Amino acid sequence: MSSKSSRSRQHQTYSCDSHSSLSSSSRYHSQSRAGRWRNSKKRFLDKAKPSHKELFQASRRRSRRERSRAPIPKVKEVAQEDVDQQEDYLEAMLDSQEDDSYGLPPPPKDHDTLRLILNNVHGLKLFTDGGERVGRIETTRKNFHADIYCCVENWLQWDMASSEQQFEDIFGIGEERYSSVAFNRNDRLSGRDGKTQPGGTSILVTGRASGFASMKGMDDESLGQWCYIRLGTEQQATWLCCAYNPPSSTRYVRRNARHRSYTVYSQRRRHLRVSEQTVSSHLPANIFLSSWSSSYWNGRRKDVYSDALAVRLGEDDLLMACQFQKINDEKLPNSHETGRKPLMAVFATEGVVCTNAYAGSHGASVGDHRLLIYDFHAPSILGTHLPHMPRPPGRGVRSKIPRLRNQYNRRVNELNQRNRMHQRLDSIVSSPQLSSEQKRVLLDRWDEQEVGHQLCGERACNRGGNRNVEFCEEVSILLRKQRCLDRVILYLRGKIPDGRNLFKLCRAIDVPEPRDTTIEEAQQDRFACIKLIEEIRDDAPILRERMLRKRVAAAHRRGDDESVVEINRIIKKEARKKKFRVLKLKMGRPRAAPLCEVKVPDEEFPEFAPHYTERADVELETGDCIRTRYQLGLRSALASEPFLSDIGHLGDGPAVQQILQGTYLFPPDTPPAIESLFQEAAKLYSATKDMDFSPYITVEEYQYWWRHCRLDTQSSFSNIHCCAAHDDDLSALQVAYSSWMASKEVAPHSHRTPAKGNGDCLCQQTAGDMSL
Repeated sequence: MSSKSSRSRQHQTYSCDSHSSLSSSSRYHSQSRAGRWRNSKKRFLDKAKPSHKELFQASRRRSRRERSRAPIPKVKEVAQEDVDQQEDYLEAMLDSQEDDSYGLPPPPKDHDTLRLILNNVHGLKLFTDGGERVGRIETTRKNFHADIYCCVENWLQWDMASSEQQFEDIFGIGEERYSSVAFNRNDRLSGRDGKTQPGGTSILVTGRASGFASMKGMDDESLGQWCYIRLGTEQQATWLCCAYNPPSSTRYVRRNARHRSYTVYSQRRRHLRVSEQTVSSHLPANIFLSSWSSSYWNGRRKDVYSDALAVRLGEDDLLMACQFQKINDEKLPNSHETGRKPLMAVFATEGVVCTNAYAGSHGASVGDHRLLIYDFHAPSILGTHLPHMPRPPGRGVRSKIPRLRNQYNRRVNELNQRNRMHQRLDSIVSSPQLSSEQKRVLLDRWDEQEVGHQLCGERACNRGGNRNVEFCEEVSILLRKQRCLDRVILYLRGKIPDGRNLFKLCRAIDVPEPRDTTIEEAQQDRFACIKLIEEIRDDAPILRERMLRKRVAAAHRRGDDESVVEINRIIKKEARKKKFRVLKLKMGRPRAAPLCEVKVPDEEFPEFAPHYTERADVELETGDCIRTRYQLGLRSALASEPFLSDIGHLGDGPAVQQILQGTYLFPPDTPPAIESLFQEAAKLYSATKDMDFSPYITVEEYQYWWRHCRLDTQSSFSNIHCCAAHDDDLSALQVAYSSWMASKEVAPHSHRTPAKGNGDCLCQQTAGDMSL
């Protein structure tokens, strides 16, 4: 009994001790449990986060159901088959084009060339294939840099299409454009869905030439026989006409009744019977050739050389000739792939100058006809030169993005330290043995090297990436592997002498090392990466949004408020860009280009005014013109006596101090404007005479200015200063160099124009006018 009581006392004692310890440290245990939970959550997230290798393997992994259906070959084998098929297809296509094309291929365009493309598209299929054919036509137009695109047989009832599917909304998106379409408005029962209408013509003018288009229209009968656009200036203009004539009656008789009611010929026949006319009397030539003496684009079913239309075009009142025969001294080949006669041609008057004509092979574009490409001299059509559109001479660094800005500054600082740019600048400026001219030559060399460092930094921060697909973690891994494989291929070809870093990179991202692979295998792996990127292209926007949300949550967990603000800014910017992307493409105007050509009028020979297109000549002529305008100031009242003697040419005359102090005695008959000017100068001087002013800037002023200024100009070099303002070393270097140049009153070598002595100038021109 004593042992039992002792066990009970021990039990009671143990129970009391446990209760007292729990009550005294309850807060401690709750905090420890919360800490353990946070640590466990962090460890779980770290373990659950996949590595780069696991993400890449997951992107290549197929679903279990697909693996169970049939054995799927590896990505390498599929990639090798695709590469072989593409090579065979390209070789066959190039051989067929060389054998089946006629004329010289289109040469590179110069700034005074208008390129025209004529194509029988055989139906745009806008509502059936999801816009695939439209995309192919747009690709062809952009590849050949066409200014005018004429197509026949659109097979569309344009007034039944939505407002976002009009002709000018599906072609030339993001460009300045002007279009004209023609289709049958009388027959409204064509096609199964009421949107398909056989026949039809259209003209699209894009880019520089669209600014010269002023009028458009179609045939008065609304049959869709032709459409036209007026192109040119008020003094000289050219009418562009794209016409289509349906097949003859023999083909109409051969087809069945259902097809006869659906053809263009039958539609026109029904309409003209009502008006008691015949199809032959209603040809396009009999209607608009009597009114317009201009260029004529024709899509016909008869021989364009033996037809009555060709005879009519060659008469004395028109003198229109086939441009292909005029350039190549031979007739056009068969237009249709199964035909024997040329059915499409381009006719123009004698005043139009054609420089090249090319008839492509069958299959070079959409449709079953040849693709015709013509180059014309722009002044012969427009009456003036086309605006020269060079690329703005801007810099490629993007200073608004902190990551790219820091990367740029880090790279430039490394190069400056390696080449001792600070020490060299100090030694040149402070050297007493060098003359001013010697210092200027040495500083020009220094400036050239510094510009090279800046360009190297721009290339470093703009390297990599693929703007055709949304960036996310999966895409990042595939792009890294693709770039690594590019370096492996270069190493195997002997282009990289030292491959130690390449071997480390291959081991880090699970890529076969160069000694374990061949060039063919590396090319297969690279093609496999490209194919995998294409497979996840549709899901990339969702993956990117998910990645940004995860990074915001991670930044919140580690307390990085600056990263949270920056990532939220990126999310809002991308959402806003997606919201207004379609509106900007359809209604936005392209960026302006710098002054690139001028025409200087000549009073003696106004018809032979010189026209300059080179940059050095443009700057020289504009500098002379502006200098002449400023020399007119010598005719003002301030350039006459007694003001010229009192003030002086440089503002160092005896009366300057009196003007600033407000004690100057004006001579009689002084213009009121000059009195107001002198009084305003005295007020400004009295308000600023006690202020400390220095012509040199400090590092703080440099950084404050470039961090707060607006960088909305298009071709600005200011981005390099905005990036340098966020780095103390680069700011000090720029300030030291600019201060010395300001003290010597010379411009840096990188900012000096080819027309020395003229300086920089700003000119404003009227649209379509190049005269100064």
